[in-house]
Amino acid sequence: IRVLLGAVAETASLTDSALRSRSREAAEKIEPLHFTVSELCSRIRERHIERLRAGICSPESSPAFTRVTDSALRIADHCSEIAVFIMGDSAEGYDTHSYVRKLQSDPSFRGKLEESKEKYRI
Repeated sequence: IRVLLGAVAETASLTDSALRSRSREAAEKIEPLHFTVSELCSRIRERHIERLRAGICSPESSPAFTRVTDSALRIADHCSEIAVFIMGDSAEGYDTHSYVRKLQSDPSFRGKLEESKEKYRI
């Protein structure tokens, strides 16, 4: 959970900085972190389920655990929306899905994503 919260904190900090400065350069760093947070949440949930099955965790811990991972992902989702808004042309509006699809084919994005995954590896 500490690794996940570190990634969320960096995402929120970058988003704050990008929004205050309207910096496209700063906004470009947010989406790789968003992807990383999403993957971390999935892995953390899978590990929790394994611990539940093994009897290491009690079922009573699941609601709180789920709220933490869901909240972390929601924060990252909101940060991603803000980044897409900053990246978009205000006259044309913005389309999150088109932007993310375009990003995924960008070698620079893939490099930043790998750096983020390495930094926040569990």
